[in-house]
Amino acid sequence: MSSESERVYDEIWAMVRDGRFAQGAPLREAHLAETIGVSRTPVREALRRLAAEGIVEIRPNKGAQLIAFDDADTATIFDVRALLEPYTAGLAATRADPEAIARLHELITEMDAVTELGPEHLDELATLNGEFHRVIIDSARARLAREAISVVLRTPLISRTFHSYDAHQLARSQQHHREIVAAIEAHDPQWAQSIMRAHIEAGRSIYFSHNAGPAGWTGPRSTTSRPR
Repeated sequence: MSSESERVYDEIWAMVRDGRFAQGAPLREAHLAETIGVSRTPVREALRRLAAEGIVEIRPNKGAQLIAFDDADTATIFDVRALLEPYTAGLAATRADPEAIARLHELITEMDAVTELGPEHLDELATLNGEFHRVIIDSARARLAREAISVVLRTPLISRTFHSYDAHQLARSQQHHREIVAAIEAHDPQWAQSIMRAHIEAGRSIYFSHNAGPAGWTGPRSTTSRPR
């Protein structure tokens, strides 16, 4: 992919991530090209890449549209995370290098600072949180697991989840982050797995409590084991 196509991809993804488009909204090449200030060719290439990543759907004679996630899709995303992220956290506890651990500490500090700025900075917090999880996943050095998780981590849902958190829940999420890093530093895979699983399940509970479906439905529950 050319540097221009890469830039256009990054800009369209940022628009999607930041909620500029509603779920299921059409992503028209001409409008995007005019907005970004490029021809339609790099826009078309970017939309194809987003389609390959499961973020956009391209239909014959209808063009591209942002994929809409229903409650069952959302529950599946949390299921995949609850299965794979504890696994990668456990691997990271045995494989993370000092540079990765130092970066995790930096990210916690940066998230603390952004949290103090108030709810209008939740998108920035979500970006830092995404990097935190990616550093752990990369530290696991498990290519297939990384590729599988990357699909769900790049859904717009993940970036918007923090908008469901109140101040107390954000503080608890940060405490989970600190304990995950402590477990990795202690080279304790079981501890890292347990806290990461609790962290993901807490996110699931908060999301569905805040975004309940009809009649207060809270979504299918995970079949993964929970820490006791």
